[in-house]
Amino acid sequence: MWPDDAARRELDRWALALHRHCGGRRMRPENLHITLAFLGEVDASRVEEIAAAARSATPRRFAMLMDQPGYWKHNRIAWLGASRTPADLEAMVAELRAALERAGIAFDPKPFVAHVTMVRNARPPKEEWPTVHPFDWHVDGFALVASERDEGGTRYRVAAGPFKAAVS
Repeated sequence: MWPDDAARRELDRWALALHRHCGGRRMRPENLHITLAFLGEVDASRVEEIAAAARSATPRRFAMLMDQPGYWKHNRIAWLGASRTPADLEAMVAELRAALERAGIAFDPKPFVAHVTMVRNARPPKEEWPTVHPFDWHVDGFALVASERDEGGTRYRVAAGPFKAAVS
């Protein structure tokens, strides 16, 4: 899921605060996102097949309160997430993953955690998290995103979609 401009600004504020707190490599603002299903290395010839599976999942419109910083020691990631995952998000993820499975498209089966990676190679936090105000991320769908490396590092681009919720 890509954040809208307002959510991206707030995410970037959090990323700056977490970077100051934990060090490491701060994610670029334009790369901040939530992964619904991680596909890993995929041949470009399968993009349309994957997009067709994604189109069978219903994009939803909802607000998600981003209010929970965290740290994963095993991969040294400082992240920001939602302390309560909205039911619409859980349903969207379940539909998307089921569609991928039906289409025979492999993805990482780890349970979904609503989070945005903010800092990589971060040190463990030694004290309480910095105070940055929670905010609502207004979601209206998702996209198929490709990760590409160049001399400037990793960049994400929309490969298909976005798949938007119907306006009611």
